[in-house]
Amino acid sequence: MAREVLRDGVVGYVVRGEGEHSFPELLTCINAGDMPQKVHGISFVDASGAVASTPDRSLIEDLDMLPVAWDMIDWPLYYYRAKPDSRLAIVS
Repeated sequence: MAREVLRDGVVGYVVRGEGEHSFPELLTCINAGDMPQKVHGISFVDASGAVASTPDRSLIEDLDMLPVAWDMIDWPLYYYRAKPDSRLAIVS
C-alpha cells in the first residue's frame, strides 16, 4: 500500500519487501545527498509529486547470513518455566 501511505505527504519513503538491505542503503543514499532512485525496493514521492517505485529487491536467500542483535534482548525477562533458571528467547 505504498501509494496510499505516501499520498498524504506524512511519510517520505516506503521500504517494500525485506528491508534488511534496502533500508540501510536508502539511509546511506539520503545522507550522501544521492538519488533514491538508485535503491531497489523503495517507493517515494518524486519531484513531480507522483509516487515512484524502484524495482523490487530480490529476496534474501540465506537468512542465516543476517546478524542477530542478541545484545538487544533483555534476557532477565525471558525464562523457561519447564526448567528452573534456564533462559529461552524466541526470535520471530
